[in-house]
Amino acid sequence: SFSAADIEQQIVENLDQQLSDAQLKDVGEWYGTPVARKISAAEIAASAPSAWQDIQARAPELNRKYKGTDRARMFDRFDRASRATESAVDTTIAVQLGLATAMAAFSSDSVHYDEIEQRIESQRSTLRGVVGQQVYNSYLYTYEGISAQKMDLYLDFLESPAGAAFSKVVTDSIQQAITDPIESVGSQLARFLSPAPKGGQ
Repeated sequence: SFSAADIEQQIVENLDQQLSDAQLKDVGEWYGTPVARKISAAEIAASAPSAWQDIQARAPELNRKYKGTDRARMFDRFDRASRATESAVDTTIAVQLGLATAMAAFSSDSVHYDEIEQRIESQRSTLRGVVGQQVYNSYLYTYEGISAQKMDLYLDFLESPAGAAFSKVVTDSIQQAITDPIESVGSQLARFLSPAPKGGQ
């Protein structure tokens, strides 16, 4: 299993290992600004479990409100820079693959890992559409109170070398924290259910 504290610790360790001193300095300077603090507060509030229901409930209204606006057009830039949809799709596929591999250990059918992987990967484009819409809904909700000027500064940071490196480490760390326990369970199940080696006689 994983907890928010475990994920936070993993992110901190990975940032320290994978970012240069100059990049860490740039990231620290950005998050020390009033704009970054306001955006971070909005992201933290929107990531609370209790906010998910509100995001879904307000999605139709916000989609209508922002249709054809600069905020809507800014989403593609945000999504590329933050790797939000890409990371969510990769994580979802990794979770499905881990669970399917674990379940295959219970099955009498001879299903190879490659077949399972191919079957799940074939759903990537469909999954991208569904996840992409969810990410867009969250984007509209999360940054509703953030001005276009502040969003532009945020995207400038995310697109900078330090911001891009920071985003990659954060999204990879979260994915790792989610998928590692599932892969571990799958491996344990496979070992548990595999035939024991025969004795001498």
